[in-house]
Amino acid sequence: MFQEKIIFIATYSYLAIPQYKVLTLFLKYYHNILFNVKDPLSSTFDMNHITQDIITRYFDEYIELNDVSFNIKGIKAKIQNYKNYQEKILAKLKLIKPKAIISCSDMTLSDRIISSWCLNNNVPFIIIQPAILGGEHSFGKKSLGRYSLKHQVKRVILKRLIGVPLLRRQHLFGNESQQTHLLLWSEYFAKNPDRKNTTFVGNPAYDELFNKFRKKKSRTLKNKILICTQNIEQYYAPEKVEQVTQMYKKAITSNPELGFYIKVHPRESIQKYKSIFNENDFPNIKIVKNHNLHDLFEICDIQISFASTTSIEAVIFGLPIIIINPDNSFKLVDHFRGEIDIRVTNVNNMPKAIATALSNDYWEIFLRKREKFIQKMFHSADGRSGERAAVKIRELLS
Repeated sequence: MFQEKIIFIATYSYLAIPQYKVLTLFLKYYHNILFNVKDPLSSTFDMNHITQDIITRYFDEYIELNDVSFNIKGIKAKIQNYKNYQEKILAKLKLIKPKAIISCSDMTLSDRIISSWCLNNNVPFIIIQPAILGGEHSFGKKSLGRYSLKHQVKRVILKRLIGVPLLRRQHLFGNESQQTHLLLWSEYFAKNPDRKNTTFVGNPAYDELFNKFRKKKSRTLKNKILICTQNIEQYYAPEKVEQVTQMYKKAITSNPELGFYIKVHPRESIQKYKSIFNENDFPNIKIVKNHNLHDLFEICDIQISFASTTSIEAVIFGLPIIIINPDNSFKLVDHFRGEIDIRVTNVNNMPKAIATALSNDYWEIFLRKREKFIQKMFHSADGRSGERAAVKIRELLS
């Protein structure tokens, strides 16, 4: 039986795959294709989330561009290489003839090539907001706006000269084309909530966490605390990194009856933390890297981070969070703004913050704050965001 084909674009796979896994469960009657376009931007730092297990469990087909390299010198050679890259993508699309294409961005080169093709061929180009937040809040009310006039002129000239959209039209997520269909978490992330082709569905990647929280009857303390680290050495001097380390140490030594898990960031070395927190000096900790984050939520009472996006997941699961910012001297991408978190800026206040987060009185306060935070950020806590997104996709396909 013939099935209509949907292409899922795998740029920024660590942001996209968590959404796609949920969507495909509600799009089983379509032929779902995962397309690894090997975008020059995302491939420079993207982690490998396209495993064989992901491919076989969630998709009907997997394709990728072959012999793609952007490490080429010389202007003429680079221009020709971009043209070849575009031609390879367009050849795949022409062969597959998809009924819709889904991505988690319209900011990359490949996304702009594909969205332009969709516009010319009357195929819906659908952006589902990435599974997690990171970097500049570029699709919200504090986004950076348009590029300079010089950039705009250069963009138009280059596009007309070589026919490849090398430069973005503007900084804003979801604004390369008004014809693009946006599936966003909530109105909080819409620069213009009344923009046409915009639908608010919630975050499918968090459906499971919302459902787990709803099944909880009460809070049972386990005297375990989760610390999620971040790769801040990439951005801050050693003395600044040491301030954060001291915060962790103060937390771990605050109460000998508490046990700690240190969840190491994927781009950090677990050996680094094992040398900092050796077993002799810190017998109440366990350092892990590949453990499932949600499994750790199950066995912990609160979470501590340096404004990690994992804290958003912790809140959804129902864990009070402590956000550290020594001396308020770190420039954080602040997802919380003091609305839901306990903020610690002085290392000596860490023991009190932990005691507060573990208390029954604060638990009631946290639940009220959590409800308001989720209403603003996630449109709904019913655990059916994936279903809503799939309904909208099927509507566009019909």
